[in-house]
Amino acid sequence: MIVKMRPVTVRTIPEEATVHETKKFLRELRAHGEIQRPRMVLDCSNLQRVDRAMIDLILSCLQEAMKLNGNVKRAPLPPLAQATSQSEGIDRLFEIYPSALEAERSYQGLRSEQAPRGLRSENSEDGSGDPMSLRTAVAGS
Repeated sequence: MIVKMRPVTVRTIPEEATVHETKKFLRELRAHGEIQRPRMVLDCSNLQRVDRAMIDLILSCLQEAMKLNGNVKRAPLPPLAQATSQSEGIDRLFEIYPSALEAERSYQGLRSEQAPRGLRSENSEDGSGDPMSLRTAVAGS
């Protein structure tokens, strides 16, 4: 039996979430949205700050993937933007990897040297630290 691997899409978030950039980014995202169960990595490494518009853009990406029963992982933000993301609770929604490449590899089952941040044992239902246990619990509710 041959199992076909679904592609992993790496999307680089624009530096600023202007109305024009947001519409363009989401239009491109939806254009590739016909894939069932999309696997996406958001590369946020170029962001300098995270404001309400940027949070809305990041959450819109997650929403689009969830509509198709997909998954989104995130590469880290620069330190200043990371502080805002943590205080807003956005980090709890994503598995966060040290780089976009590490996040992409995680979909292929390749082990990373460093475990992902976000969705840790304090958030998992069974205390195992397995990020999937929270996702399963949320999906089952």
